[in-house]
Amino acid sequence: MDKLGWWTVCGAFLTSVVFTFGVLRSAVAGRVLIDVPNQRSSHGQPKPRGGGVGVVFGLLVGVAIASWGHDFHRPTLVLLSGALICAALGLWDDVRRLSVAPRLIVQTAVSTWLVFETGPLIRLPLPEPLDVPIGALGFVFPLFWLVGVMNFFNFMDGIDGLATGQAVAGSLLVIASSWSSDAPILAMALAGALLGFLPFNWWPSRIFLGDVGSLPVGFLLAGLPLLSPSPESPRAVLATAIGLSLFLLDPVVTLWRRWRRGAPLGQSHREHLYQQFLGAKDPHGPVALALVGAGLCLSFLGFAVYRWPAAGWAGVLVAALLFSLEYFLVRRRTTR
Repeated sequence: MDKLGWWTVCGAFLTSVVFTFGVLRSAVAGRVLIDVPNQRSSHGQPKPRGGGVGVVFGLLVGVAIASWGHDFHRPTLVLLSGALICAALGLWDDVRRLSVAPRLIVQTAVSTWLVFETGPLIRLPLPEPLDVPIGALGFVFPLFWLVGVMNFFNFMDGIDGLATGQAVAGSLLVIASSWSSDAPILAMALAGALLGFLPFNWWPSRIFLGDVGSLPVGFLLAGLPLLSPSPESPRAVLATAIGLSLFLLDPVVTLWRRWRRGAPLGQSHREHLYQQFLGAKDPHGPVALALVGAGLCLSFLGFAVYRWPAAGWAGVLVAALLFSLEYFLVRRRTTR
């Protein structure tokens, strides 16, 4: 990382610290943006949410610093603009609680905007020989990818430090892979902003990301691989999916299990695997640390798959095995 990169990370970090502290003090003093525990919550006491405001401002300052020595391309600016729209949507939801429909409409709109700027995926993002051309579905698949990752990331933001730590791991994957000229710089700004927020969010947390943070961060992590050149974007998506595999497979399995027994899919719950690791008064730190550590390992694996495509199936297999281990440990704990 060159000098500009370090300035980008440091500027994003310091800005995030300052703004997160400001949001925390304002929320406590004004009793606003307070997350009261419900049936989905893993915390027992009301705490401020909306810490994602600090992450967003840190990201913007980091990008501004980077722009002194780097010209960002139009698709990158669209990705950043879409993230800011998602942040505004998330802040509105944090304050007033939006229904599912307006959330999905805005998320689909910004995702469509980005896909038309970056272009379609020309192949299925799987290792050979399943990386087949997908034609017109190349416009549809990225929409489901963007909206899905955004919401799954929001679902997984449920215990102290987990989502923030996973997002740092995902950012490091992008920085190491460097699949476009813009992506690693944007990832540096994101990583710096997240690291500035993490001390406030690690167990025992003082503030949560909130939707204002989880939605734009999820959108950025899903959108960064689409900035890669068209022939390489399916491989970049696969690498990202491997890095985020625990964050993607947990919601898929949880939703499938609820659907099988007829439970409302939109209802709040505590049935995600990471939540079932915890008892009512168990500390979040060890579970978050284990899952973030696994996320770091998977991000390194995603980097290897991107650099050496022949390792694709090995990467998919290891990701599946790690998730299977998590599932087995949770089932063992909950059936005692």
